[in-house]
Amino acid sequence: MSQLQPPSWDAFFSRIKAIYWPSLAPWAREASWPGHDVATGPSPVPDDVWQAALIVYPNPLAWLENPVPQLKGRTPLEALKRGQVDEVRGTIMAVADFFLADPSEVVPWPEDAPGDEAHDSDEPEATP
Repeated sequence: MSQLQPPSWDAFFSRIKAIYWPSLAPWAREASWPGHDVATGPSPVPDDVWQAALIVYPNPLAWLENPVPQLKGRTPLEALKRGQVDEVRGTIMAVADFFLADPSEVVPWPEDAPGDEAHDSDEPEATP
């Protein structure tokens, strides 16, 4: 009897990006990690890892900066800086089902909804 193999990262990432990325607000779709200064060299956070974190975690910046048991108590950012990209990808795949909505319940962000101009405004939000 053969055991079911987990999906590869490429298959996993393609699936969640196709299903969940369109449901993110336009201002939440940052293709690259915003904490990187390009003058210092390549980002320690690959774009696919950052985009998956945006999709999976309620607060991807906090996830990057907090220790994760599966990474032996290191933060994902520390692990990435040590070259442990596959380990970080594995942690995302391991917890994704706990955070993600059922695909049948996912609704794309409405095209006529307020975009970046409403989100980036310095005006305080109206209160009821």
